[in-house]
Amino acid sequence: MPKTEYHCSLCGEPFYAKPSSHRKYCSNDCYHATTRVHGMSGTAEYTAWLDLRKRCYDPTCLNFRYYGAKGITVCERWNKSFVEFFKDMGLKPTPEHSIERLDYTKGYTPENCVWATTFQQHRNRSNNVQITFQGVTMCRDDWAKAKGFSVEILRYRLRKWTIEKSLTTPAMPRYGRARGRNGSFIAER
Repeated sequence: MPKTEYHCSLCGEPFYAKPSSHRKYCSNDCYHATTRVHGMSGTAEYTAWLDLRKRCYDPTCLNFRYYGAKGITVCERWNKSFVEFFKDMGLKPTPEHSIERLDYTKGYTPENCVWATTFQQHRNRSNNVQITFQGVTMCRDDWAKAKGFSVEILRYRLRKWTIEKSLTTPAMPRYGRARGRNGSFIAER
């Protein structure tokens, strides 16, 4: 069977091949250049990419019910290519960081994802109590810290008082009171 002239799909150089061979490339170098992998299999970033796709699309994944079953998806670019995901996200800043969706009701997209620590991620959970006061929204724990009292005090206040009163009333100072044997407070001398 005679050979036919083709042009390499990668570099455009002409090459000759039998029509039945279905070759697209002029050499093994061009072929391997198109099939070269990213070299990041096994890295933390690659594992994060595999995991986010799994929890969105694999019903056998334990966390699928929190992601895929709730309609959380991965943008098409990221779903098809780890390289595109890595271009947008880059390296994890530290081993303690993992992928975080800024808006937990939306999917995995470049605009909605960052690397964040577990502490930062706990502030962005759907069961967190978010409080908006004077145009600022923070979770209850952050408001308590910002105002200088414990989460327990703020939790109690919010059950009894308005948000404004809860956040503007100063915490009661502790005077070093001690309890006596019967449980009553003993005044300091």
